[in-house]
Amino acid sequence: MNRIPFYKTSLILLLLGVLWPKALNPLERDNKEVLHIGDFRRTYYQLHNDSLHYQMHGPKLLTIVARKAVPAKADNLHSFGYKVILDDGMAVPVVHEEAKSAHVYSSQHPGHGYTQSGKYEVKVPAGTHQLVMSPLRDRSGPILIRVLETEIERLNTTGIIIKPEGELDPDHLLINEKRIRYWPLNSQTALVFPVVGPGYMEVKTRLAFASWMGDTEPYRVRVLLDDEPLGTYFFTSEKSEVSQIEEDKTLIPGKWRSCELDVPAGEHLLTVELLDPEKQIYLRNRYFPETDSQAPGN
Repeated sequence: MNRIPFYKTSLILLLLGVLWPKALNPLERDNKEVLHIGDFRRTYYQLHNDSLHYQMHGPKLLTIVARKAVPAKADNLHSFGYKVILDDGMAVPVVHEEAKSAHVYSSQHPGHGYTQSGKYEVKVPAGTHQLVMSPLRDRSGPILIRVLETEIERLNTTGIIIKPEGELDPDHLLINEKRIRYWPLNSQTALVFPVVGPGYMEVKTRLAFASWMGDTEPYRVRVLLDDEPLGTYFFTSEKSEVSQIEEDKTLIPGKWRSCELDVPAGEHLLTVELLDPEKQIYLRNRYFPETDSQAPGN
């Protein structure tokens, strides 16, 4: 198990092609507390007796902003911390020592003051992941947490469309004047794509909305690399207002949902399965080699 890597310099962020950050909320949304920081209002979540759980899809850079609740008249340095676990990795302790801020307060707890922010950064690889934050000790005082996620822009923007193995005919998605090939997939079959790494694969999916479905529907996709599971992806989609399927006008394609998968060096078979009976999706892959490796396709 590897420690969660973190980066301290803006140079690293520039090289990664980082975009603008946005707040990532935990599953425990009832733990919300709004802090007034100067002229701004920022939503934090209390980490005290129980853990906070976050779900995200990488690649991302997470910035964990933490503040300790302290007595309003406190003026010394305060030590505080928490533990971070990414997926099934080891628990990484994070400790900060910060002074009380004179410009932060909460309307919910007017008798409290809050420290300056301590920050810790976690680079999340491609795929779906869970991050758990737990108290550093059983009797740790309350800490307020705010997590910011930043998309990491892939530097390779030239993708190769990959065809699945077998004599399969694609369907065609019509969007305005565009006609785009997608491969139909249901729960009774699987699509297998040959690929040569290293690189990463973008798997773009669209749910086929039948007449019995609502306007919004969930679906699950499982991906395997050489018969080893890479992950199960949970998507929720809604009907597209601008596209249709050329081969079956009774089905309405959903808005696209995608995931990205890292492919190691060598020849591999990437398998995509739909786990929901009675549903169908349309799938389109693009492969982005990170070297001069060539992937089959057209």
